Formats: sequence, structure tokens, C-alpha cells
Amino acid sequence: MKAMRSRVWLILFVWIIFCSKLAWAERCDPPASIAEFLRMLPNDNRERLAVIRDRLKSSPEDFWLNRLLLDGLVYERSSTRDTYRKRYAANPESLDNQYLYGRSLVGFDTKEALRIYADILEKDPDYPWVHYSELEIYRSEAFRDRRKLRASFDTLAHVCPGWIEPYRYLTALDDDALAAYASRLRAMLEASNDPRALKLYSTLWSAEFRVRPKAEWDVEKERIATDLRRLREIKGVQTTIAGGAKLIGDDALAKEMTPPPTPDVSSETEAWRRAHPYPGKNDPPEKRRAYAEAQLEASAKWIAMAPERIAGYYERFTALAALDAPAEQIAKAGNDVVKIARTDDRASGPSFIEGVARKYVERGILLDRVPTLIDETLTGIDDPEGVIQVDLAPSEEMTQMNRMDRVSRHVSAIATLSECYQKLGQLERARGVLAPLPAYLATKSVPAGVRDLNSGHNLLVSYALAHYSYWNRLAELDDHDNRREDALKDYREALLVWDVGRDDLLAKQRRLWKDLGRSDEAWQAWVDSIPRPSWRNRGTPLQVEFASVHRVLPKITLKDLDGTEWTADRFNAKTTIAVVWATWCEPCRKELPFLATLAERLKDRSDVQVVSLDMDDNPEVVKSFLDEKGYTFPVLLAKNFAEDLMPYFSIPRTWIIRNGAIQQESEGFAEGDQWVDRTIERVK
Repeated sequence: MKAMRSRVWLILFVWIIFCSKLAWAERCDPPASIAEFLRMLPNDNRERLAVIRDRLKSSPEDFWLNRLLLDGLVYERSSTRDTYRKRYAANPESLDNQYLYGRSLVGFDTKEALRIYADILEKDPDYPWVHYSELEIYRSEAFRDRRKLRASFDTLAHVCPGWIEPYRYLTALDDDALAAYASRLRAMLEASNDPRALKLYSTLWSAEFRVRPKAEWDVEKERIATDLRRLREIKGVQTTIAGGAKLIGDDALAKEMTPPPTPDVSSETEAWRRAHPYPGKNDPPEKRRAYAEAQLEASAKWIAMAPERIAGYYERFTALAALDAPAEQIAKAGNDVVKIARTDDRASGPSFIEGVARKYVERGILLDRVPTLIDETLTGIDDPEGVIQVDLAPSEEMTQMNRMDRVSRHVSAIATLSECYQKLGQLERARGVLAPLPAYLATKSVPAGVRDLNSGHNLLVSYALAHYSYWNRLAELDDHDNRREDALKDYREALLVWDVGRDDLLAKQRRLWKDLGRSDEAWQAWVDSIPRPSWRNRGTPLQVEFASVHRVLPKITLKDLDGTEWTADRFNAKTTIAVVWATWCEPCRKELPFLATLAERLKDRSDVQVVSLDMDDNPEVVKSFLDEKGYTFPVLLAKNFAEDLMPYFSIPRTWIIRNGAIQQESEGFAEGDQWVDRTIERVK
């Protein structure tokens, strides 16, 4: 009887475990119809999102489709956030609705999203989609937290043991978790033939190299060779095979599997312009015409190459305008530009639409269309969400630059509209549209405390260009109305903020000066009284500047490529110059020869040591690179460590470490021995 009871309990226990796993599988695995839909999705994220949105039209309430849509984005516009908020408000008992609303806030108000997520986990600690979203959040610059990331990863591995997607974050885990999870990922990949899943072999190989001592790297390469033999039988993983071939030194296979570069219309147009310099203002008309004819011919190829991109259409339009093509032909080309500008989200649509309007004004054709085009331009430029700042990785400087660029484009569009009205003989309207601009510009000043010189310089340039567009347009109107005194002052104001076309602006002022009957002596005094614009003085070459900081090093054990451990005591023993870099970072690669020089010049200092902190995922990639270049300075594998000490991700970066803390920091690299000298100055 006792044995019978034990057997019943065992059967019941197995049944409970089976049901739990079944529930988890149903919860984590998509329904059959969605699974098939997923298999058919394109690889390109933009195309994926377009297909998902199209499917949502017929199934707007489908949780899986909504989740897939949100997981493909890092920021949602207010209209979308509001949609999910209303769904949640209509059915607050639904955790799925609550999750979708919280997920829609990630990137916009991630703190609120985390609050919502905490509420969900209080009701259901194993709710998988919250944990998956938290991987992205706790991996981000602004919310990075390795402990919480590990907790969410552990939960997903338990609740969704067969779900491979979380393993995209595998190398963000610390080394103590890698070995076990790398083994699980290998088992999943060896059981899969899904090309999308098999791309994670690159992540797996990086993790395995990290957990293996250097003495076993040859064993790892043999294992990769076995993986590649299986992968060669599967379509759609050529890039993964090429990466693995590079790791094991099979250059022939890497070359065979590396796909030819995908034609890129932006690169093609840039290369064409480098090969066909735009004619100067003093070049003969024949040269200008030849340029436009070549541009028109090339544009046909660019349109055929990328019919969904705007580049080819705009080049065709500007070429036809330069060739004085019939108005009907220019209008058709302009309509094509406007149409594509509304759909090509990789281009700045409003600017291209304003460009069409500007060409119409320059040519004096189709002026009746210009006000509508400018209205559409301004709607796009002034969109409150046209410039976003993703709070997962905020960049206040970049946000300021983008917003100031839109200020400049706003004023430029108004100036185009004013010129249009002038050509239509509507002078009051030409002046009227300019009237609000001084007040508008007064609210758009350059913020103080810009972090680096280049950002400040670019902000000032955009701001100056905005003011120039206003003053130059007002001067042209005053000049047209024979208001010579006003025009002269307006042109001077334009020159005070923007002197790129100084000679032309001075020539216009000289003409007005003579019309007013003023003397040559007074003219020279007038010219001398116009100083160089302030932004010109900010355009000096970037220099490495060290800032004082205080970031205490955590308890660490880093390893170099030979497996030698570097603890906090080793950093405390000497003043340490640490350069943060990666093999894929081009400025870093330019810096490394000078880092080698720096290490050589300081090698006899007993109180100073020079090390480098590498940010690559795969140590074998680093070793191969160093062997090729012959660098011998210490290289520590420090991706997670260095990330956690950066307030935002930016490399190359140099740290001066004393007494267990980063005390000075510089960003970027100014080529030349000056970087070496300025860095040594920090440790004298």
C-alpha cells in the first residue's frame, strides 16, 4: 500500500511538472499560425515591421503581433503609446494589455515602464515578456544593471527553456554565467535548422572563447570547424559561416562565404559626386550642362537600384531643373520626389520637399504649388516628435544639434515661401511670412554647457545659418522695394552671422553704398566694423581634453589574453593610464600606434603603467588583430567592466586611474604625437 501510494505521488509529481512545462511552452511559444508567420518574415527590420503592421490591420487585438511590433522598435510615437494606454484602461485586468502599454513606453519613459513591469511581476513573477524586455533595458547605457539582467535571463531560461531569442544578450552576462548558458545555447543550435536561430552561433563562439583558457583555443577552433561543416548544408547562414571561418583562419572559406556588398544608393551617389565635382560659379555654362546631363543619366541607374529610396529621384529632379527642361517634365519629377519623401523613412523627407519648392522658385515655375509644399515641409520640420531622445541611451548634445538643424530648416523654408510670394507680386505676404521669425528665433538660442567643442561648433553653425536666412531674405525684399538704407543694414546683419559668402554680400552692400552716395573712405570703415562671426572661432581642430571625474573601480578580476588575472590591487599599485578600445572602432585603430608609443615612452617609469581595455566580445578576434599588428602593450578583456564605468558609450576613451578610482578622463583621439604628449602631461 505504501509502495502504491508512493507510486501515485510520483505519477502526480511528474504530471504536475509536465503540465507546468506544457503551460510554459504554450506561454512562450507562438501559436502555430504566428510561428508560420514568423518563419516568413523578412530579415530587414524595416521590412519586418511593415509586414507586421500590415497583418495587424486584420488582427489589431492579436497580442503576439503587437508584441512583435513593439519588440522591433526602441521608441514609439505618442499616438501609438496612447493607443496601448487606452487598451489597458479599457481592460486593466489583462496583464497582456498592461504589458503592451508598458512596452510602448520603453525608450520614451522607461522608468514608468519599469514601474508598470514591477506591478505585473508582483501578480505574475514569471511573466516572460517583462523579463525579455528588461534584458534590453538593463543592457542599455542609462539603466545598465548586470545583476538585474542576470535575474531576468535566469527567469527566462527557466520559464522558456526552449526560447532562443534571449540568448542574443548572452555576452552581456558576466563570465560566471557564461559556461552553463553557452552549453545550453549550443544544444539548442545543434538541434535547430532555422537560419535566424543559427546566426547566434557567432554569439556562442564568442562566449566559448571567453570561458576557455587560451591553451584550449585550438580545441575551440576544432569545434567551430565541425559547426561550419554542418552549417554549410543550410541556406541563409553564409555570413555566420564567413565569421566562423575567420575565427579558425580558413581564409578561403571566409572569402567564399562572404557575400558581395549590397549596392547602396547613398554610397553610389556619394562616390559619383566625388568623381564628378560640381562646377564652380565661374565655370562656363557648357560645363554646368555637361554635369547636369551626366547627373540625369546616373539618376536613372540609382532609381532602378533603389526605387523605394529618394536619392535617385531627387538627383533626376535637380538635373532636369538645371537643364531647363519643360515645366511639365520638372513637375512630374518633383511629384515623384514628394511622393517618395513621404515614405522613405531613411531620408529627411521635409527637406527634400522644401528642395522641390526652392527649385520651382529659382526657376520661376509652378509657383502656385509652392505654398502647399512649404506647408507640408513645416508640418514635418516642426513635428514635436520629429527629434526624439531615446532615454535608454540619451544624448543631449545630439538632440540639441538635431533640433537646431530643424530651426535652420524652418527659417529656410519660410525664406523660400517669401521669395515665392515676391515673384508672384504679393509683397505684403512676402513680408508677412517673415514677420514672426525674430520672435521664433529668440526662443531657439544655443544652450549653454555644451559638452564638447564639435557639438558646440555645429550648434552655432546651424543657429547662425538660421539667422542668415532671415536677414538675407529681408535684405532682398528691402532691396527690391528700393529701401536702400534698410537693405544695407539687413545685409550687414546677415554678414555678421554668416560670412561664408562674404565677397558676394559685400558686393551687394557696396552697390547700395554707392547708390546712397557715400564715400570710399567711409566704406572701408564700414567693412572693418564687420567682425568675423563667433562660430568661426569655434571651428578649431579637436584636441584631447581631460576632465576631472571620480569613479571608484568595482572589485574586479580582469584577464589578459594569456589568462593572467588583474585585480584591483594591481591597479592601485601604480598610476594607470587605461585606453578603452575595440578592433571594430576605426578611431581606436588609428590611436593604437600612438598607444604603443606611449607605452614605450613610459616603460621605465616605476610609478606608472599603461594598459588597454578591449571591448570586443570575442578574445580570439582580439588576439588575431594584435598578432597581425605586432602590438605588445597589455590588453585586458574588459567589455562589461568598461561599459559599467561609462556614463554613456563612447570610444576611444582614456582613463587616468589613481587610488582605485578613475580621476581623469578624455574622449576621442586627436591624431599625432600631441596625444601622447598631452597624456604624459597627466602623469608627471
